[in-house]
Amino acid sequence: MLKKTMRLIMTVAILCTVLLPHSASAFESYETTTFQFDGTRIKTPHAYETKQVLGALELQVDSLNQPNDVFVDEKNNVYIADTGNSRVLCYDESFKLIKIIEEFETQDGNDYLTEPRGVFVTQKGEIYIADTGNERIVHLGADYKLIRIIGKPDTNLLQESFVFSPTSVTVDDYGRIFVVASNVIYGLIELDESTGEFKSFFGAKRVVYNPIDYLWRSFMTEAMIQRVDSNVPTEYNNVVVDKEGFVYVTSSAYDVNGLLADIQARNNAGRNTPIRKLNQNGDDILVRKGYFPPVGYIPVNDKDPEKKLSNMIDITLGEHGIYSVLDSKMNRIFTYSQEGDLLYEFSGFSAQNGCSHIPMSICYKGNDILLLDSGLNRLTVFKQTEYGSLISSALEMYQKSKYDESTVYWQQILTENANFDIAYDGIGRSMLNKNENREAMKYFQLSNNRKLYSRAFKEYRNELANRYLLLIVVVLAAIIAAIVLLHRWIKARNYSDKYKSKRGGLLNQILYAFHLLFHPFDGYWDAKHEKRGSLKAANIVLAAATITIILQKIMTAYLFNQNYFEPINVFSTALGVLGPVFLFAIANWCFTSLMDGSGKFKDIYVVTTYSLFPIVLLRLPLIPLSYLFILDEGVYITAINSFSLIWVVFLIFCGILVVHEFTFGKNVGICILSIVGMAIIIFIILLLLTTFQYIISFINTIILEIVLR
Repeated sequence: MLKKTMRLIMTVAILCTVLLPHSASAFESYETTTFQFDGTRIKTPHAYETKQVLGALELQVDSLNQPNDVFVDEKNNVYIADTGNSRVLCYDESFKLIKIIEEFETQDGNDYLTEPRGVFVTQKGEIYIADTGNERIVHLGADYKLIRIIGKPDTNLLQESFVFSPTSVTVDDYGRIFVVASNVIYGLIELDESTGEFKSFFGAKRVVYNPIDYLWRSFMTEAMIQRVDSNVPTEYNNVVVDKEGFVYVTSSAYDVNGLLADIQARNNAGRNTPIRKLNQNGDDILVRKGYFPPVGYIPVNDKDPEKKLSNMIDITLGEHGIYSVLDSKMNRIFTYSQEGDLLYEFSGFSAQNGCSHIPMSICYKGNDILLLDSGLNRLTVFKQTEYGSLISSALEMYQKSKYDESTVYWQQILTENANFDIAYDGIGRSMLNKNENREAMKYFQLSNNRKLYSRAFKEYRNELANRYLLLIVVVLAAIIAAIVLLHRWIKARNYSDKYKSKRGGLLNQILYAFHLLFHPFDGYWDAKHEKRGSLKAANIVLAAATITIILQKIMTAYLFNQNYFEPINVFSTALGVLGPVFLFAIANWCFTSLMDGSGKFKDIYVVTTYSLFPIVLLRLPLIPLSYLFILDEGVYITAINSFSLIWVVFLIFCGILVVHEFTFGKNVGICILSIVGMAIIIFIILLLLTTFQYIISFINTIILEIVLR
């Protein structure tokens, strides 16, 4: 009976699995991922899933041989540059074969294509083919008849021995033909559409030589300089033009170390970038407002980041400012928004459906994405999932200034992917454009987008300032008056007879720190010889400085608190203040005892701890003030923090000079030796701890052996 029951349950489970509807994306052979604000790579729902995999049989041809380019025209007709078979395949939107372009008629008879690597079709249906093997561009009409052949550009800027090997071609609506050619390091070749004549090189990166480069080149012959220049990687490897005439290019020629530095620093200046958007003047205007620059894979958490850097070989433009880039190193497709946010990345290296061996080209076909694989000789069609459609719709509504509708889509996205930081950004941007600044701040904080949070906070601050202007003026006046009165009170106590007495009390000894701030030489002399200040007061100052540092890490405003989302280890933070103080006092005492220093250990300790008072005086008020500043004003917080440290170092230097009665030069040497001594003490402590751990481990091993035997 039990066996029959189990069989029935298993049968029902199988039928449910087969018959009930389910998402095909769950069975994809690849993962869809994105990167969070901290560089963590996370899985997301699939934005695209495999719709079709088309080989030679499905494409109604005898074979595909190392295809290099796929293009979709305005009517969704598909064109494939079948390079190894020296032909271009033409299909309608349903992938029904229309035409195979292998030859065309000329005045001298039939001519043939040889290893074409690029194809482009205009709105009129005219076809431009990068006929690489024949070192030319073939221009055909919509009827597939020859219009003209464009050969090697006629310009003195190229050497006589230059071989024209076009690999990609595109035409804009302003009468310009852009060509990517092998062994060209000056950017794109720009030709006139009407005449086919050379106009200029377009979008070349500016080469900046450092003084060493100039020195070496001054000793080189012309032949050596040409040889060096010829070894520079090709400027661009693919090109596409949008409807507004902006030119998008991909490049494999960039400074690897510079790109890694830009990623680590989140530098969006675009000096080292594999993706560029060029305006009419050839200037890069690509928007880079994401957490990281749009460079593909983000290797900030990898041990060998250089190996993981993407190699971008093709780019295609979708709707609503979206663009996708093909990475030939990881065989992944990276999709970005108009703002430069990475929306998702998918596909991978495999022979399974949805992946590729040698990806060569991608292209949008409506909302579908076509991926051409030269290694497996096939074309993969990806269709957009409901999740991907929600992202596209959210971006579309935002561009149309329909912020409420955009917010609805982003919220639906968050129900499927609660870790999608860009969705929080999207809601925040919509709120910001509706002047709901306080709400926008909440969402920007959830995505940890400090730049947009600062922008929203600035608007919110202006809103509050206009609303409570009179109250703000009164509060500021009261604060200034309180500071003035406090200063007068402290000054009065500093110079009273009671204060000058040795029996001035603990409060006076603590307040003596104010006198030391501006009179370090006299102050430290009196502290030593007239017993002003005390060990107890010094401990209180040290405790106050330690508490200030802890509070600064815990309570500083979100904009200026890099540890805002992380728990603070109070013990390690306190040790970071107390440790250097005691280490410096010990090291200084050790060296000054050998070099006739007149200060005792107590004097050194008191000097060091009293010198920490600028941290309390300057940094403690910065905690509430940080809630009033925007990101651009953070330079003031940085300056005050830095100044407090400089002030502390200055006071310690002056104090050591006074208590030991050293000359200036000798004091400099003692301070340097003290720092070296701190390093030696730390090394000895670590050595002892390591030795102790080995001893404990050895004892545990012996005990274990005895027990087991």
